[in-house]
Formats: sequence, structure tokens, C-alpha cells
Amino acid sequence: MSSSSGLNENPQDAAEEDPNDNELSTIIDRLGFGCSQISQIIVSGGMWMGDAAEVMILSCITKAMSVDWHMTPTEQSTIVSLVFIGVLVGNLISGKVGDHYGRKPPILVSIFGLALFNLLTLRANGYKSLLVVRFCIGFSIGIGQPAQVALSTEISPASFRNYAVVGSQFIFAFGELYASFLVWQQDPMMKIIDWRQLVFWISVPSIIFFFLCFIFLNESPRILALMGREEEAKAVLDKIRTWNGKPEVSIDFRPIQAERQNNMIGRWLASMKMIFGPKLLFTTCANCFTCFTINLLYFGTFYAFPLMLPNMKLSGTPGANLMTAAFCDLLGMLLCLLLSKVLQRRTSIAILTFGQIMSLNAFLWASKQMMVDPNPSATSLMVLQGGMYGMKLFTSGVFCMVFIFYSEVYPTIARATGFATVMTVGRCGSIAAPLLFEFMRKVSSPEAFFYLIMVATVGNLALFGCQTDTKDLKLEDDFQDTETAEQLPIRSARTVT
Repeated sequence: MSSSSGLNENPQDAAEEDPNDNELSTIIDRLGFGCSQISQIIVSGGMWMGDAAEVMILSCITKAMSVDWHMTPTEQSTIVSLVFIGVLVGNLISGKVGDHYGRKPPILVSIFGLALFNLLTLRANGYKSLLVVRFCIGFSIGIGQPAQVALSTEISPASFRNYAVVGSQFIFAFGELYASFLVWQQDPMMKIIDWRQLVFWISVPSIIFFFLCFIFLNESPRILALMGREEEAKAVLDKIRTWNGKPEVSIDFRPIQAERQNNMIGRWLASMKMIFGPKLLFTTCANCFTCFTINLLYFGTFYAFPLMLPNMKLSGTPGANLMTAAFCDLLGMLLCLLLSKVLQRRTSIAILTFGQIMSLNAFLWASKQMMVDPNPSATSLMVLQGGMYGMKLFTSGVFCMVFIFYSEVYPTIARATGFATVMTVGRCGSIAAPLLFEFMRKVSSPEAFFYLIMVATVGNLALFGCQTDTKDLKLEDDFQDTETAEQLPIRSARTVT
């Protein structure tokens, strides 16, 4: 009893007993998850809403544009792929910028670019000018994604990192619903689309979120501390403390000692050496492959379903089915959130990946039945519809879960670069998806594209089983912070209790 009293009277003694008491990670855990993190995630997550709206109607507006400018199917798919090439370049640059200058600058550039280049799309006067503008839109999307995920993760306690990442993806899902509603409102049958009107309305959220972000968004206290800007980091921590109602929590943290290059290129090379070093080589390579495959399926459905739905004999209008598919994305994110609370990351990803495989099987079985019978049964149509919705639901869940994993596995000093590198390789899958779909539809059938994805998804299931879990483990700021330098940071990290 007296021992407990002594601890309360001498907080400094308690700090001396626990050498980790004034670590930045411990302070962030004590500040908890509340209004501060929620507001920052919503404000910075505006880029995800613009991203989702853009990608959701990309194939719809490209098809409508082709009527005005007489584009071939190959030219249509090239425009879509060029957007994803821009995303790839943006992802690659985001790692350099985000780890060197901070998380806020690339987020601001992303939201501003989305608004600007979407509006410039309305001024395009031909195929070539459209290619340039759509590439710039993709670049704007890509430059903000790694930085936003890193920021959301770094301001959140260990036990709430899943809420931070999935919360951002909820905004993505609302962007999908917003865009699909715009399409449904124009024409439920998706036959007559006014692409100029659609482009204008999907620009509106980006304009609003840019001003909110410019005024209210804070920098990551972790990256400020790594830059040696301790007073600015404490100012951000003080805002978190105030918004979360934790006045009793001390924000005096132990300075982070880390070797940093003064120039951006040197900083990026050091980060690349770290993520492809012996400690993280397998993890990074496995992440790159799985991200490629998930992108191939996820963005393949974004491109394929708007083209396939008008020819499917499903219940409900094509526009209504598109909205339902977008709603399934939201359900997938909720499922991810539930699984992430009760299961390990690796187990959750395996369950969701198995769901992808089962949905693909159902979709392909029903498609085969419809090829044999021109008047398919109600059962075949129901299975086809269920498989389509299942692909959206489980792939959305997998995407959210791997975002959590990718953001936890790398140390702060290389987090944006590590995440950006994995996303860059993943974007190769989104680039290939429309071109591969059009090629397979031409030489075989639209279903052939999904058979290919099935094989790659089975490979994902095996790779995820080899990964080390990161649930509830302390985020490392640098390899120098680990207790055993020869081990992976996720293995040497201490569990937060």
C-alpha cells in the first residue's frame, strides 16, 4: 500500500523505474485516441474521397469521352492505365518527400492537384491533351497516399492504429458512393453519361478538403521529432492533449537519436537501403507481390464492372448495382475493422483472402453457366451477383488490412518510403488491370482476366502465412531504437500494454 502511495507522490521515481516512460510512442499511447485523431484523419482523408470518386467513374467517363472523340477500346484503356501510371510516379516521389519534408506537404499537393487537374480535364480538346491531364490527376492521387497513411498511423496509439487506417478508407468508400450516386442520378442504365458534369462534381470535395486541410492539418509529431524539431513536435502533442482532454499527460519526450541525411536524395537512398536490407528484404518483396495482386483485382473490378454491368441480366439497374458494389466496399472495411480488433493481422488477412478466392470461384462458375445457357436461372444470376459483391467486399477488407500492416512494419525514419515503394509496385497491378482486361476480353473472354487473378490470389494466401505479425506492437522510429539490431523491428518491438 505504502509502495503504491510512494509512486503517486513521486512520479519522477516512476519515470526512472521505467526507461521507456518518456518515449514518444509511450506518450502518444497515453494521449489516447479521440477528437484530435478523428479530426486529423477526416481532414487529411479528403484526398481518399477524391481518389475514390475519380477511380470509381474513370471507366464510365472514359467510355463517354470516347463517343465525343471516337476513341478505340485500346485508347480508352490506355487513358485509364495512364492515370495509374501517374499514381505510381506519385507514390514513388511521395516516399522521398514525406520522409524528408514531412507528411503534410504531399497531402496538400495531392488534394490541390486533384481539384485543379479535374477541372482542367474540362478544357481538354483531344486525346493527347487528355492523356497529359489524366496523368497529372494520377500523380496527384499518388503523391498523398503514403504520407496520409503514415500520418494517421503515427498520431494514433498502438491499439487504435487499425481505426486510424480503416477510418481513412471509410472516406474512400464514401467517395465511391458519392461517385456512383452521380452516375445513377444521370442514367440508372448507364447508357447516357454527361462526363463533363461528372468531372465537375467530383472536383467539389477536393476543393472543400483542400481549404480544411490547409487550415487545420497538423504535421506528424514523430517526423518532427526525427527532424530535431522538438518544440514543434511538443506543440502538436499539446494540441492532441487538449483535444483529447488529457491535461494530466506529460508531453516531454526523450529526443530521438537518428542519423539523417541533409539532402532528400541521400535521405531516400538511406531509406531504400534500410527497407531492402537483410532485416526487411523478405518482408518488402512479399509486400510488393501481394500489393500488386490486390491492386490487379481491386482496380480490375473498378474498370471491368461498369463495362460489364449494362450487359449483365442482373436484378436492378446497372447504376443501382454499381452503388451496391460501392456499399460492399464499405462493408468490407467494417469487416476489416472487426477482425483487426479480435485477431492477429496475419490471420485476418488470410481470412479475407480466402473470401476473395471463394467470391472469384462463385463469379466464374456463374459466368460459365451463363455462357452455356442464354437464359440463365435465377440461381446462376444470384451467384453471379453474390460473387461480384463478394469480390468488392473481401478485396476492400484485404486492402485495408494490408494498409495497416504495411504502415506498421517499417520504422518512422523510412515509413513513407517503405509504404510508397510497396504501393508503387502495387500500382503496376492497377496499370496492368485495364489493359489486361481489354486484351483478354479480345482474345478470349472477360472472365479470363479473373482466372488469372485467381492464381495470383492463391499465391498471396501462401505469402501472408509467412509474414510476422505486427498487432499491438510499438512503432519503431529507427533501427537504433531496437534492442537487438540483428532482428526485424517488428520482432524486437515491445508489446504495448
